[in-house]
Amino acid sequence: MLTMERCFKETIVDDQWFYAKNGQQNGPVTLSDLQMLASVGEITPTDYVWRTGMRDWVTAKEVRAIFNPKPERPIHEQFMDAVHNEIGVALGERPPLPERPSNSDLFARKIAAAVCAILFGSFGVHKFVLGLTRQGVIMFLVTVVGFIFTFGMSAFVMHIIGIIEGVIYLAKSDDDFYQDYIVNKRGWF
Repeated sequence: MLTMERCFKETIVDDQWFYAKNGQQNGPVTLSDLQMLASVGEITPTDYVWRTGMRDWVTAKEVRAIFNPKPERPIHEQFMDAVHNEIGVALGERPPLPERPSNSDLFARKIAAAVCAILFGSFGVHKFVLGLTRQGVIMFLVTVVGFIFTFGMSAFVMHIIGIIEGVIYLAKSDDDFYQDYIVNKRGWF
């Protein structure tokens, strides 16, 4: 739960800070001064710090900005980025491309997906290998639940689909495989 005191501990403001070292109160200093003192070992994580607005003295390690001078982005900016990302996805905008794996890693992933598709295609294992969780769960549920109601026919159909997909994976070049299944997250065939 976000409390006012926690906000004060996590807020990065150049203000008047005080620190206690060996039972002696020092300050006022700025946050930048505290960061510099921490970087040279003058302030340790177990030393106490305080500034106006805080109820009690806290250990320096509780104020992230002292030992981690690179500030985290404010929570409202992180929230707005998440909202824009969701809106962008809803509007069909594409997120940045994932980093392309090395050719050997890509080839290994392609072979693993193809072998899993051919051997265990009805359970959707190959979909999980490709990071297509939703499609993997669909195949698994159709196989397991459908097996009961169709006397195994759904499992047979899912296995045929798996074999076809495995052969398609093997037939694609590494570049096409990467573009279709890693970048575009193509779910079926």
